[in-house]
Amino acid sequence: MLNAADILIDTLIEWDVKFVFGLPGDGINGVMEALRKRQDRIRFIQVRHEESAAFMASAYAKFTGKLGVCLATSGPGGTHLLTGLYDAKLDQMPVLAITGTQYHDLIETFTQQDVDLTRVFDNVAIYNAHVSDASHMENVASLACRSALSRRGVAHLSIANDIQEMDAKSRSKRNRPKHVPNRYFRGRQIPEEIELDRAAQILNDARKVAILAGRGAVGAQVELREIADLLAAPVAKALLGKTALADDDPLTTGGIGILGTGPSQQIMEQCDAVLIVGSSFPYIEYYPRPEGARGVQIDSDPQRIGLRFPVDAGLVGDARETLRLLRPRLTRKTDRSFLEQAQTAMSEWRRKMETMETDRSAPLKAQAVVRAFGRRIAADGVLVADSGQNTELAARHIDLGTQNQFAVSGALACGHRRWRIRHATRGVLDRRSVGSAVENSGDLQRHAQPDCLGADDVPRQPAICLRAGADRFCQGGRGNGRPRPHDQQLRSDRADFGGSFFHGRSCGHSSLGGSIRADDAAEDVEKLRQKFPRGACRHAGS
Repeated sequence: MLNAADILIDTLIEWDVKFVFGLPGDGINGVMEALRKRQDRIRFIQVRHEESAAFMASAYAKFTGKLGVCLATSGPGGTHLLTGLYDAKLDQMPVLAITGTQYHDLIETFTQQDVDLTRVFDNVAIYNAHVSDASHMENVASLACRSALSRRGVAHLSIANDIQEMDAKSRSKRNRPKHVPNRYFRGRQIPEEIELDRAAQILNDARKVAILAGRGAVGAQVELREIADLLAAPVAKALLGKTALADDDPLTTGGIGILGTGPSQQIMEQCDAVLIVGSSFPYIEYYPRPEGARGVQIDSDPQRIGLRFPVDAGLVGDARETLRLLRPRLTRKTDRSFLEQAQTAMSEWRRKMETMETDRSAPLKAQAVVRAFGRRIAADGVLVADSGQNTELAARHIDLGTQNQFAVSGALACGHRRWRIRHATRGVLDRRSVGSAVENSGDLQRHAQPDCLGADDVPRQPAICLRAGADRFCQGGRGNGRPRPHDQQLRSDRADFGGSFFHGRSCGHSSLGGSIRADDAAEDVEKLRQKFPRGACRHAGS
């Protein structure tokens, strides 16, 4: 007979969960045993800190759209998950957190690690349950998965140590076995006709339409471009919407906000109507003045409509489907001057960025190095940025296309490069491209420890990593890394990046080390690829 932990893992498998990120502990022995017995169908990825597991589950959800799952033991093991889970909550990612507790009959008796994790997780979780027995697990495990996916948030299950290994010997007469289906049911969500007509009238009547595109527009690149061209509307992109249009697309003015471009701010100041597509960009001061522009917003979550700007029409639905329904109602604008002015301003902005990126004066400029890395990212590559000054470098000096993937900690804005780098290189993505990460500071070896090989059947290139501490090296300093002998060899015309490039030392290789010039930055990427060929090294442990 199956016990509660067996039922839990079988449920996850039925919900198509392929990976569980976590750290073993005696409070989850039953769950670990259930995973061990099913390791041919579900893979446990061990981390070195529970916070890593939560961030990796969040990153998995962001990159794949699937349910991310993390596992931690009782007491501090569970509380360590919180920061990563808040990343999932604030960025609306489906994540299931599983935690253990002490023996069920010793809860609230001041026993060791007697922490009521359901109360601790109350603010972060949209579904939060303490599992009473194996028959209860049949119901709540499925409901937790469904809740996380349907409400796009964190679900939490807390299971006492001994309950995990108890069989379903008895159940209430109302709790019939197998009465819960283990599958997710999707539906079509489209806005009301009256709102579509109202939105079309606002956009047709306006002379200067600006578009703000966020992460919700990423799956609607073709439709977004059609609407922008139809309305002669320049598109500003929130950071999470960086790949909604290609960075070199003539219809976009690039990013918005403190990490954005001057032309993006100009179109928001000058427009008389704004179309917000899949964005909850939080910096209200960068939106148009409410008295000077009317607003239309598209979002799948009605709670988000009107959150940042007093819109006159709210279209609740999938961005791609909604844009398709809106298009036949729109009239092509013959006056293209607003778009043309934005394009002229964007050309001037790019010239300014190019001046910084091609500056070969000493000391070496971080913009030149980041740009050199950006040119080597594959057409379907993954770019991961930390939070900090490096985010600006990634936003402004690396051009991505619509086939790339880009991720940062959005609303939480938490620096967690190690989890995203590790996720991007472990092979859980269905692609064979280079994962590139822009880090903030600290020792790359200690924090990232990237692998050169993903899943056993998915060989991939090593991650190319650059941390924002490099800007301090560029200015002739040592950055945040540990002092190295060659730090003393700085010369006025060269800057030492020391450990700022990918280190293979933990995989048995030595660092490239040495000094580089801006002219050599791109070539050093090729050296890295030659030094670490596909499948050349494998990192022991997590």
